[in-house]
Parts: sequence; C-alpha cells; structure tokens
Amino acid sequence: PSSAFNQRSAWKAFLTSNGGLVGGPHSFMYVLGESSASSYVTLNIPNEWKIVTGLTATSNPKTFFASSVFNVIDDPILIGKNKNLAFLC
Repeated sequence: PSSAFNQRSAWKAFLTSNGGLVGGPHSFMYVLGESSASSYVTLNIPNEWKIVTGLTATSNPKTFFASSVFNVIDDPILIGKNKNLAFLC
C-alpha cells in the first residue's frame, strides 16, 4: 500500500541525487580471516554534500578510519544535503 509520506527503512541502503545511506555489509568487501584489520573509507561525493557517520574522522573530511571490519559494518554513512538542527532545552 502507498503512504502519504515517502518513508525509507532505516536499515536499507539507498542513493538518490540528494544523498543516501551507504555502508554496512552490502557496501564493503574484506579479506576472509582479516576481520580484525583496520581500514580507511574515502567517499567520492559532491563537495556540497555532508557526511554523518560513527566512523573515526581523519584530517581529510572525506576519509574515515575503522579499527576493524566490524566497525565498518556497524557504522552506516549518511551522505547528502543534510541539515544541521539545533534543539533548545
């Protein structure tokens, strides 16, 4: 059934002209037996897009560090024309 809202499931990867959700087991490959190896992820995205992730930032704003394959899989990456919102308490 169709909905009045264009909703996406939070765990499903997607990519549109305005952004997307990438990462996880469907996006990255690794060498069997080397799941504890660290790695870097560099995103080739438009300059006006922002990146939101739990991966560790590096000096390059488009490159992130993961201490193991488990971190890469567990930390999805939200990319796109994201807005910053502030909440007052």
